[in-house]
Amino acid sequence: MNKDQTKLSRLVHSKIIAEVAEEALAPLGIFQKGRSRTWIDDRGWWIGVIEFQPSGFSKGSYLNVGAMWLWHEKEDFTFDAGDRIAKFVAYTDEEQFRPEIIKLASAAKAQALRLRSQFASIHDAARYLPGQARRDENRWTELHGAIALGYVGKTSRAQWLFNRIDGRKVTQEWEHLVREKARGFSETLDRPADFRRYVKETIWRTRNLLELPERTELDIDRDDGGLSHRWKSRLMAWRATIR
Repeated sequence: MNKDQTKLSRLVHSKIIAEVAEEALAPLGIFQKGRSRTWIDDRGWWIGVIEFQPSGFSKGSYLNVGAMWLWHEKEDFTFDAGDRIAKFVAYTDEEQFRPEIIKLASAAKAQALRLRSQFASIHDAARYLPGQARRDENRWTELHGAIALGYVGKTSRAQWLFNRIDGRKVTQEWEHLVREKARGFSETLDRPADFRRYVKETIWRTRNLLELPERTELDIDRDDGGLSHRWKSRLMAWRATIR
């Protein structure tokens, strides 16, 4: 295959991914980030990140889907809860590739809806993240759990996690960063209104850094309806998958 043919095949397989993803995800309000292979499900205080990840060795796509907490101020998209959900699909030709990408896009849609249901409110995140931090022994997840707990008024548990992060030995740059973030948030934990304001201000800054669409609300202060709230969210997600 000459250079022109290689370039054409790359354009074709990228076009297929974009077309199929648009058909599956756009009806849910999930949008493509520029002309990249990344799609964003904007939930205000967090985002779902869907990436049809390329390979450096051959044409095709992996699929990564996860939630990103926007109270961690940064300029790049990350998978804070979730990651790769499908193995690599190689491109041979359009007839072979399009059905495979349709399967990936369907899996992306289903996982995005599951994340919406799982984190329908910050109360859901506050219930989930501390336990996940224990299972993974992950300092970043501990930090996210502490922030979520502090926001919903679980101050004692939040402070325990902040103290746990602060008391750990640090040897690497990222560990210093986690500790400094924890200290920054914990400074206002005993003043709930100031803590919530600090969290929101951080989210707004992160949204600007990521060049996300402008919003008037973050949807972070939604009331938690307990079990009925979560079952309603799951029902809405299930209905969307069968449309």
